[in-house]
Amino acid sequence: MSSKSKKQTETKKPRHARVEDVEQLAVDDLDGFDVESIGENVDPADFSLDDAFSEDSFAYSDEPQERSRCGVKIAVGVIAALLLAVYAGGVVFFSSHFLPKTMVNGVDVSLKAPAEVQEALQASLVDYQLKVDGCGVDLTLDRVAIGYGLDPEVDWLKGFNHFAWPLDAIKGAGEVPLAGIVYNQQAVDDAINQAVSVVNETAAAPVDAHLAYDQASNAVVVAPEEQGGKIELQAALAKVHGGLDKALPQVTLTSDELVKPAILASDEGLKRAAAQANTLTDVDVTLTLGGFEAARVNRSNLLDWVLVDDNGNAVLQPELVAIWAAQVAARLDTYGKEHTYIRPGTNKVITVEGGDDGWAIDAESLKNTIVEAIHNSTKGTIEIPCTNSGDYYDMNTGIEWRRFVDVDLSEQHAYFFVDGQLKWDTDVITGNVNIPSRETPTGTYYITRMSTNETLYTYEEGKKEPNKTVVSYWMPFIGNVYALHDAWWQPDFGGNMFREGYGSHGCVNLPVDKAAELYDILEVGDTVLVHW
Repeated sequence: MSSKSKKQTETKKPRHARVEDVEQLAVDDLDGFDVESIGENVDPADFSLDDAFSEDSFAYSDEPQERSRCGVKIAVGVIAALLLAVYAGGVVFFSSHFLPKTMVNGVDVSLKAPAEVQEALQASLVDYQLKVDGCGVDLTLDRVAIGYGLDPEVDWLKGFNHFAWPLDAIKGAGEVPLAGIVYNQQAVDDAINQAVSVVNETAAAPVDAHLAYDQASNAVVVAPEEQGGKIELQAALAKVHGGLDKALPQVTLTSDELVKPAILASDEGLKRAAAQANTLTDVDVTLTLGGFEAARVNRSNLLDWVLVDDNGNAVLQPELVAIWAAQVAARLDTYGKEHTYIRPGTNKVITVEGGDDGWAIDAESLKNTIVEAIHNSTKGTIEIPCTNSGDYYDMNTGIEWRRFVDVDLSEQHAYFFVDGQLKWDTDVITGNVNIPSRETPTGTYYITRMSTNETLYTYEEGKKEPNKTVVSYWMPFIGNVYALHDAWWQPDFGGNMFREGYGSHGCVNLPVDKAAELYDILEVGDTVLVHW
């Protein structure tokens, strides 16, 4: 053979790789295959067997394409079979083991079996306790006290898709929620309930946004809500149970667990009601009694009687006005009640009970008067309506008698005061205490009339005709029966004469000259106080 033909023959020798060589190459390349390292450098989305084993990668000759393609297909099949075997092995393995880079409650459980994980986690909870604080609570829940631990029957791998292990192996499972926590929930609830109850006993309750009077602007405004410090039990329980389920070391209660106000200042209905209330409360009335200011009705106190209805409207509540009127009556009524005062110019405390003088407030009329004044936006002074009126009522001192006669039965002396100044006094003789029907009645009264040369009729047992006595100065204070009058027949006055047979039939006997002096300065309606 010529050299030329030999050269030509060598040129035609096949240059493509053998199939067995490709298979060996694939095995050599997979030796030491590390899924994790692949995941760090290769994006699975960019990985393609077609790219790795393309026809161009195995074409080394000018032989027909059919033979080259046949070799590639065989190599790809081998690689696919290997990958499938690896994948299947992973499915089997990770159906009973945790994925790489998996943490549970701070414990690395990568590639571990559930039994190993159970043991490791149980060991991590040996000294577990949960501290609960915030909002006034300071409580520690101990593991032993609440029976805290892991459920031995828990399925740790529940929720994992072991068929998707290649992707999970690349990215890692990360922190997996702690599962299978068990504890005595009733013991926890009881402990939290007790701690919350202690706080709530003294904590301020939340205050809803409400209508209020602003003195600076003399207007009704919306006062903002106030949070308060009471804890909402269910919210606190939910937070504590959540901490236990995650084996947290501490749970801090915050404003999120406090009882929330029901109505906020942003409520549009409340804003509308404030505007209505400013129209409704455009009233300013001073209430007087006996010439003195007893109360005042304006925007500063009218809100006590205005409520916001379900439609967000400010509405006056007459029944609330009635309650207020009754309270005013109770505070100011003196009719038939005990009166205590200090006699002017002395330190003697006088107590008087009973009688028919004093102030009796007509509460129903007062309520109607105020409701009408509100609807009419009245401004000015209104006298408090009464069913019985006195002469005077100093709201600063409580004294309700500007002009009064003080008859002291124990002293057998009478005084007449005007504006706290003594104008007249004298010794007297009052009713005979040895005969109950002739005692002088005690109480608060007033002068009903005044006359001179009055004929008195007194009846004595065994006589058909009454005794007739004419007095010069007649000043009755209980009807026309009991009176202050001159007693010209008395030998003297004062002392114990009223006990020694000189007592009257109930009237207050005065020396003639003193009766004349009193008659000149006394007026109908002046108060008479009779007391021991």
